[in-house]
Amino acid sequence: MGLRPLETYSQTTRIVMPRHANPLGVLFGGNMLSWLIESSTSSAMTVASGKGEVVLGFMDEVYFLNPVRVGSRITYRSWVGHVGRSSVSVFTEALIWREGNAYDVACTSKAIYVCVGSDRRPRPLNATLEPVERWEGALMERMGNWRRRAEDSIRALRWERRGVVKHQLVSYRRITPEDTIAGDLLFAGRLMQFMDEVAGILALRFANAVTVTASVDQTFFVAPITVNEAVRLEARLTRVWRSSMEVEVDAHRLGEDGEVLASRAYFTMVKMDITGPGELPAYAPMTPEEHELWEEAGRRRERRETALSSLRELRGRPVTLDPGSPVPALAELI
Repeated sequence: MGLRPLETYSQTTRIVMPRHANPLGVLFGGNMLSWLIESSTSSAMTVASGKGEVVLGFMDEVYFLNPVRVGSRITYRSWVGHVGRSSVSVFTEALIWREGNAYDVACTSKAIYVCVGSDRRPRPLNATLEPVERWEGALMERMGNWRRRAEDSIRALRWERRGVVKHQLVSYRRITPEDTIAGDLLFAGRLMQFMDEVAGILALRFANAVTVTASVDQTFFVAPITVNEAVRLEARLTRVWRSSMEVEVDAHRLGEDGEVLASRAYFTMVKMDITGPGELPAYAPMTPEEHELWEEAGRRRERRETALSSLRELRGRPVTLDPGSPVPALAELI
C-alpha cells in the first residue's frame, strides 16, 4: 500500500512582522521563499522518513499573486504530488487569511527534492503515491505533468560561466551554523534569501526605486554548500520590459576544493511607485552575451505567461477554505 498525498500534507502559519517586510510594508521576497521551502521540505521528509535526508534540487513556477502586508497571517500548505526512484515533487500554496473562511492566494510553488544518504548520494525511496479522493488524483496528474516539463528544463540547462554584462553585481556570504536546519548543510531557503536579496539590490540600482519580487523561475541546486564555506553571489540583468525586469543570479561555492557553481535562479522584479508598477528605464543589449541573455529571458517569459494564465484570476479575489481541511484550495489550478 502506498502513501496518499493526504498523508504528506504539511501546514505552517506565520505572522508577518516589520522585520520581514520591505520599505513598502510588504513581505520581503526572500522570506516568502524561505518559508515556502520550509513547508515543502516538511512534506518531502514524510516520504523520505527513515531512508535519508531530503535536499532541494529544483524549484520552479514560484508566483507572487497578492501582496502580504505587515500584520498578515499567512499559512503555507504543502503536498507531495509525485514520487520517483529517489525524488519527490511537492506543491505548495501560501494563503493570506482575510476573514472567516476567506483567503487571498499569496504565492504558489513547485519543487523537486532528492533523498540522499550520509555520502550525499541519492537513496531509493521505495515508495509510491496512491490517490483515494478525486483531488488527490488531480494533484498527482498535474504534478506528474509538471515533473516531465521540469526534467526537460533540467536537461536543457547550460552551466557555462557567464561573461561580464553592463548591469551586474557581486556579493559574498560566509555560511554559519544558523544558516542550516541540522548538520552542516546550508538550508536551501536561506540560500534563496541570499539570492533574492542580491537580485533586489541590482534591480533597485537599475530602477532607482523600490522593487518587489514577482516570480522565480527555474532554480537549480546542483552542489552542496556547507558551514564555514563562502558563497559568491553574481546577479546580472538579463532583460527589461515596461515595469518588470529579469535578474539571473548564480551562487558559487568557495571551498577547499576550489570554486563550484552551486545554484542558478531567475527572478522577475517589478518597479513600484506610489500608485503601483512604474515604468523602468530603457535598456538595450549591446554585447553578444547580453543579446543571448535577452533572448533566453524572452523564452522564459513566454513559458511563465502560459503557466500563469490559470492563476491570474486569483489576484484580488479570495478563495474559500475550511481551515481544518487538508484539501488544496487550488487543486484544480495547479
